[in-house]
Amino acid sequence: MLSTYSQAEIKSSKVKMKLLKDMNVAGFIAEYFVDLQANSLSMHTHQSMMTFLLDLAEEKEYRSYMVNKALFVYLNECFTNKDCNKKLKSQISELIASVASAINPNSLSYPLQYFVVDILCHTLQDNTKELYIFESQLA
Repeated sequence: MLSTYSQAEIKSSKVKMKLLKDMNVAGFIAEYFVDLQANSLSMHTHQSMMTFLLDLAEEKEYRSYMVNKALFVYLNECFTNKDCNKKLKSQISELIASVASAINPNSLSYPLQYFVVDILCHTLQDNTKELYIFESQLA
């Protein structure tokens, strides 16, 4: 889509909101990958999914639709996988910072809250992008 349409056209079509709200694509993706076991997929596949999810999380109003236990479980499995590379960890921490800054932490179970806080600390330590550092602190 990005290669064919401009950002303004994509935003005006509200296709991202349709994907998140009507189709629950973030939850669908997370549940699909958790069922497959995150460690059985290539890092390239994970990076592609993170790129897609980060693009969806770009708009603040979409982030609350991305809160899904299966998504956080998937992100946790990816992040803690021994084969997880630095780029993927960075993408995961950026996604967590974006989504966590827009949600009520009480909507997550305690283990997921612990995971999110751990990732937010990782973002503060290893990320140089000011936006994600700010969102990590906000979350």
